[in-house]
Amino acid sequence: MIEHFAKKWFVNLLVRDFSGRELVNLLRPRSYVSLQTVLREAGISSQTPISITGVTTGEPASFSSETVSITFRHIKPSLYWGFQARRTLYGTYNVAEPEKALLDWFYLQRKRGAEPITEEFDFRKLDREKLLLYAPKYPRPVKFGLLESLAHTGAVLPSGESATLA
Repeated sequence: MIEHFAKKWFVNLLVRDFSGRELVNLLRPRSYVSLQTVLREAGISSQTPISITGVTTGEPASFSSETVSITFRHIKPSLYWGFQARRTLYGTYNVAEPEKALLDWFYLQRKRGAEPITEEFDFRKLDREKLLLYAPKYPRPVKFGLLESLAHTGAVLPSGESATLA
């Protein structure tokens, strides 16, 4: 009925509607749910993540039990924004806006030296104005990678012009 989750943390398996997200900000106070978890929920990605994915200004880490898995990736403090607090019956957690989650994903893919592959993404579900407003806050390779992906998919920008690299 009780499952050990992390050092000094246990999950009550009898609790209804527990998703594990309530643990995100308990494990890493300066964090938010982002990346694949948000992209899937927003309908941007068709891939279902194995664990709840998030970003933190703290140490990256993974926590898991038989019922819950949470993975944190590190971002620099200047990128800690673009999320909202969500309240559940069992607690509160932060969750990224879809546009922020996509930029976080590009940033972390580039940071680890991987080429971002976006063929599975449906960019039509994003607020392009917000995406282009947020993009300059990231390093140039992230901004240009995003524009390149938008251009390859034929995505239309708010002005009605196709995405192009200047």
